[in-house]
Amino acid sequence: MDLEDQMSTFHLLKAYGEAMEMDQRDLAGELLSRLEEKSSPTGTTLQRLVYYLVQALDRKHPDMLRMEASRNYELAFKAFYQIFPYGKFAHFTANSVILDALPYDDHQQQQRGMVVIDIVDFDIGCGVQWPPLMEGLVARGFTEMRLTIIRWNDDLEEEDGDDDDDGGGDDDDEAISYSPTSQRYKEIQTLLQEQARIAGLNLIVEETDMDDLEFKLKKVVKRNAEHGGQCLVFNCMAGLPHMGRGRNAGHVMEFLRVAKESIESINSCHDSSCRQGVITFGDGIGWGKGMSGEAYGPIFEGQLGQFYALLESMEGHMPYKLREARVAMECLFLTPYVACIAGFERWEGIIRESKALAELRLQARGMRRGCVEEARELVREGESLHWVSVEGVEGNQLVLGYKETPLLKVSCWR
Repeated sequence: MDLEDQMSTFHLLKAYGEAMEMDQRDLAGELLSRLEEKSSPTGTTLQRLVYYLVQALDRKHPDMLRMEASRNYELAFKAFYQIFPYGKFAHFTANSVILDALPYDDHQQQQRGMVVIDIVDFDIGCGVQWPPLMEGLVARGFTEMRLTIIRWNDDLEEEDGDDDDDGGGDDDDEAISYSPTSQRYKEIQTLLQEQARIAGLNLIVEETDMDDLEFKLKKVVKRNAEHGGQCLVFNCMAGLPHMGRGRNAGHVMEFLRVAKESIESINSCHDSSCRQGVITFGDGIGWGKGMSGEAYGPIFEGQLGQFYALLESMEGHMPYKLREARVAMECLFLTPYVACIAGFERWEGIIRESKALAELRLQARGMRRGCVEEARELVREGESLHWVSVEGVEGNQLVLGYKETPLLKVSCWR
C-alpha cells in the first residue's frame, strides 16, 4: 500500500466516523464499500485494520477466518498470553496490589494465619491470573484463599443458545463466543484447586450471580465486624486483549458499585486491623484516545488509533514467517475491540457508564514504586517499544502503551 493509498484510506475512515455521527447511514454504507476494496486480512497493518472493521459491521456473512481460528482456541490463547505482554501486565499489576494489601512484615507475622483472603472475580476467563498469586500467598505464609466467580446472566443465555443449536451453525459472527459454560467453569475450578494443592494453599472456589453475591457479602462484612481478619478483594478485568470478548459496561458498573459498598463497610470497622479491602480494575476497551468527548467521530478516530497500535505491537512480537499464526490470533482476540469501535450504540452506553463510574467516587490507592519498576521490567521498557506510565489519582493507575498510544490500564482503589 503506497502513501497515496494510505492517505485515501485514512480519509475514508474519518469520513465514515463523521457520517455515523451525523446518522447518515446511506453515506456510511457507501464509504464502507469503498473501504472494503482497500482491506486485506494478510496485508499491511492498515489493510488488516480495515478488514476487521468491515467484518465487524457485516451481519450477513460469517467471518470465515475467525471461525477457522476458533478451532484451536485453547492453543491460541496460551500462545497469545505468553507471547504478548497485555494480559501478563494486567494480572501482574493487580496481583501485586492484592499482595500489598495483606499483612506482610515480621510484626504482622502472627496475623497471617488468621487473615481470610476473599477474592471476588468479575470474569474468571481461563483462570490464568490466580496461580502466580497463590504462589505469592504461600511465600508470605498464608494458608487459605477463597475465590468467588461471578456467573453473569448473558453467559447462561449463550450456553442455552448453544444447547438449542441444531448443528447447522449460526451465520452471525457474533455467535462465536468464548464465555465459559458450566462445564468449563468446573474445569477451571478443578485446575485451580489442583494448582493450589501443589503450591500448598487451601483454595475454596464458589460460583454465584450478583444477587446471591450481595447476600453473601453482607455476611462477610458482618463476620469481619465481629471477628476481624477479613481481606476482601474485588478483581475486575474487562476488555483486555487476551480475553477475546467485550463485557457489558452496565455489568462493570454493577460490580464496582457492590465492591465500593462492601469495601466501605469493611473500612467502617472501628478496629484498623479489620480495614483490609481493595478493588483492582483492568480496562482495555472503551477508554483512552478520544474518550474525553461525547461525539462519535473523534471517539471513532481515537479508538481506531488504539487498535492500530495493538496490531503494530503484535507485529513487533512475531516474525513475518509466522504471519498466518499472528492473523489467526488477531481474528480471535482483537475482534471485540473492532466490534466496540463499530457499534455506535455501544459507544453511547460506554460513555454513559464512564460518567457513572466517575460518580461512584472510589477512593484511590497509590501504586507501590517497586510494583511500577517490576512492571516496566516485565514489558522490557527501553528494549521494546512498550512503556509503562503512572497516572490517575494519587498514582493509582498503571498504563501500558506502545509507541505514543496507550493500550490498557490497571487501577487500584480502596
